[in-house]
This record gives sequence, C-alpha cells and structure tokens, in this order.
Amino acid sequence: MVKSPEEEHPRKAFGWAARDTSGVLSPFNFYRRCCSPPPTSSFLNLLLLHLLRR
Repeated sequence: MVKSPEEEHPRKAFGWAARDTSGVLSPFNFYRRCCSPPPTSSFLNLLLLHLLRR
C-alpha cells in the first residue's frame, strides 16, 4: 500500500518556492522526514520567516 506524504514524512515544514518561470516566490507547505537534525537551509528559512513577521 502507498503511504500518504503525511505518513511517510510526518514533520510539517514551510518554505518559499517559485511555482513558475517568473521566479516570484510564494509560501509553500510540505512534509519532511524526521529523525535528523535540521540542515542549515531550514534554519535560514526559519530566520527569514521570523524577520518577515516583524
């Protein structure tokens, strides 16, 4: 049986992504694997999100 993304990768994540060739970034929610320390890029995304909320 095929697992849903939520079952296979249980940690919710947030980032910014270009959805077309214009390059404009928009919010993007996705799921990622757990059990490993967050990479530097995740830290930078969280920092950017924190700064944008000010």
